[in-house]
Amino acid sequence: MNNIFPSLVLAALTAAPSFAALPEDETLLLQQPTLSEEHVVFTYAGDLWVVARSGGEARRLTSSPGVETAPELSPNGRWVAFTGQYEGNADVYVIPVDGGIPRRLTYHPGGDEVVDWHPGGKHVLFRTRRDAGQRMYRLYLASIDGGTPEPIELPKAYHAAFDGDASRIAYTPIRDAFNGWKRHRGGTVSRIWIFDRDSHAVEVVPRVNASDSFPRWLDGKVYFGSDRDGTMNLYRFTPGDEDAEKLTGFTEFDISHVDAGAGGVVFAQAGALHIYDPERKDTRRLQIQVHSDGLAAVPRWQEVRGHVRSASIAPNGKRAVFEARGEIITMPREHGGARNLTRSPGVHERSPIWSNDGTRIAYFSDRSGEYQLIVQDRQGKDEGEAYDLGDGRFYSRPAWSPDDEHILFVDKSNRIGFLTLDTKKVTVVATIQGSLGEVRPEARWSPDSKWIAYEDRNPRTLYDTIALYELAKGKSTTLTDGFAAAGTPAFSEDGEHLFFSASTDLGPNLFGLDMSTSASRDYDANLYVAVLKADAENPLAPRSDEGHDKEGAKEDEDSDTSKDEGSDEAEPEEAGAKVAGKGEEDEGHSIDLEGLDQRILALPLPSSKYLDLACAGKKLFFIETTPAGSHLKGFDFESREAKTLKDKVQGFTLSADGKWMLYSGDGSFHISKIDGGDPEPIAIASVKVRVEPTLEWPQMLREVWRIQRDYFYDENKHGVDSPAMWDR
Repeated sequence: MNNIFPSLVLAALTAAPSFAALPEDETLLLQQPTLSEEHVVFTYAGDLWVVARSGGEARRLTSSPGVETAPELSPNGRWVAFTGQYEGNADVYVIPVDGGIPRRLTYHPGGDEVVDWHPGGKHVLFRTRRDAGQRMYRLYLASIDGGTPEPIELPKAYHAAFDGDASRIAYTPIRDAFNGWKRHRGGTVSRIWIFDRDSHAVEVVPRVNASDSFPRWLDGKVYFGSDRDGTMNLYRFTPGDEDAEKLTGFTEFDISHVDAGAGGVVFAQAGALHIYDPERKDTRRLQIQVHSDGLAAVPRWQEVRGHVRSASIAPNGKRAVFEARGEIITMPREHGGARNLTRSPGVHERSPIWSNDGTRIAYFSDRSGEYQLIVQDRQGKDEGEAYDLGDGRFYSRPAWSPDDEHILFVDKSNRIGFLTLDTKKVTVVATIQGSLGEVRPEARWSPDSKWIAYEDRNPRTLYDTIALYELAKGKSTTLTDGFAAAGTPAFSEDGEHLFFSASTDLGPNLFGLDMSTSASRDYDANLYVAVLKADAENPLAPRSDEGHDKEGAKEDEDSDTSKDEGSDEAEPEEAGAKVAGKGEEDEGHSIDLEGLDQRILALPLPSSKYLDLACAGKKLFFIETTPAGSHLKGFDFESREAKTLKDKVQGFTLSADGKWMLYSGDGSFHISKIDGGDPEPIAIASVKVRVEPTLEWPQMLREVWRIQRDYFYDENKHGVDSPAMWDR
């Protein structure tokens, strides 16, 4: 199973409190402001812009394809230092505030991020990891005249600012944690230290268990942002005082990116820029208009290569269906063209699968505002029929039953269920108890569509067992004993065997929230087969070469003195060896549950890491991962050997007729015969889809909000009303 714990942040929701109250031409999502006597420079859409200190129409300073960030105006207001990507790497540059050609100051292969100016105006302070160690930063000074940057005396720092004569530095020793963990109160809360460069004494800004960040000096005082009252606001601290003074009273959206200069303090909040005046003790919101060419919003045709996330093969192996940039597209193995079945730039479609009769394709779509299952004609002649799958909201691992009457799925709540298409009824097979986040258990249909094999997790040990769910009775039976972590079940083509992997040393990897074992990553597993019928043939029975043909078997058997007279033991080649365990099959049942746990055999393969088990004919296919890479292999029960079919394979799927496979690796897709022969590359590179950003952006914003609503670790969202947040 995979544990999924999304970490997306609702950055896009930090817009204004009320869109209706905005001036008609005001631009929002302005970030990282810096202030001088005449100008404010900020970032918008990855470029630098400059505007008068009073607001108004902004002028673009940079227009590179790369991203420009962290602008800082020089003490005299003539230069802007910033981090740019003009040559691919993140380095320090300076540019005149009136515009011009950027001048590069740093050349290290590591990233360099602008922090502040030295008060003398001849050096730019920046942070870098070049010699700071893992997850830490050091501060360097780069001369605007060129030369090798020099480190300053602090061993580690993130945000920092010099006071007026450069005798003191206010800084945060570690990076901000609240970018990903809002209102963070753990061990990595940022705090502000004031370092005296002469005495090396340190004064800590008085604090509580909250984040203090963005320190800036103005007239001998430190201005900074703090969320000690829940929402990050502007504070001021005078060295030597016992406490800091709160200057703003925002309650909805945090402030960020504080800068100070020329008698004012500027910061971003709710997508707009604000200036605090210490003398007047008030805050003024700047009304700024950014008139760009809007290239990012221009519709375009874009290749889907590199954007394919899931795929399925047609039952006859002649086509494959892909999810690419939120569209559902089918591609031929040899003849024909690509077909975009959805053509919906403002909708996210995912996880397509082809029905076993080849007439329909099912996939998930959020065209209603929430994800639903869509079943559509294979050629896209209709919009398809939508099915509501319940409260899971985020679904994955769809699978048609072999008779095409049901579709299996798992959801965000770790529920395994299936939809019956005729009745639109959703049946819950099991709800898996995970320790952290989403589990995404694997589940597979039996060939007769009467059983589902799935991974069931023990919430105490975090080990998975293999369980069997019988549709006729609506009951589950556990197959494995729980002393090993079992997974990836797969039925044989004839339904007589169930294959799975199991590991006895996976435990240290299943640490959940126990970080004491998080460094234990390596493990091995073995492959096993369960014989599902009591009278079925043992696929691994010992073999014996005899000196006669089958035609003479009876005569030889009668004269065979090595057996006791009257023995009912059969030759493996003759009638097939029986596996231990007896039981009569109930009418309509294809699995004998009694004694099933005693009919489990180990495949003659070494311990390794095995993934994605699937069967066709008399072969078991799987991916084995080794230090040398991942390998697609096939185990043949005739030779009882596993042969490598393809190397560097990331995933594969088999056609319903058992004759073809679709596999991926190195960003490409191929359809080959079941033995890996005659591979035909799928021409993914030739496919383009229509991208309309103004339709995609609302969907992206809504989906980020849905992810926060459904995946946040605290069901109460720390008291945040999700619908109210969306309305806001």
